[in-house]
Amino acid sequence: MADPKRNEWLFKIARQLQMSTQMVESQGLSQDALLTSADIARLFGINHDMVKKILKQLKDMELIQPTGISPKRFRFDHYRFKTLLREAHDEDTQSLLEQLQGDASPV
Repeated sequence: MADPKRNEWLFKIARQLQMSTQMVESQGLSQDALLTSADIARLFGINHDMVKKILKQLKDMELIQPTGISPKRFRFDHYRFKTLLREAHDEDTQSLLEQLQGDASPV
């Protein structure tokens, strides 16, 4: 069973990346407006290594895509999110997707 605190951070970081990507896309901003792992660590006040582990988990789930090289910024993949919602998943993944869907609001 997954760590509840880690799942909470997973949701918060995924949601922040989802909102950040929506803002960049809706306002036509450059990729430089997307968040880096350091930005996320500062924003939430958590250890940078923990942020990197959570970003790797989100990347492995194919919910985010890294952009750029240095600094690496992260874009939420809305198309993949919608695809994942329709597919069968393990319980933790399904719970995260349902939370993100239920919490989604237009920007």
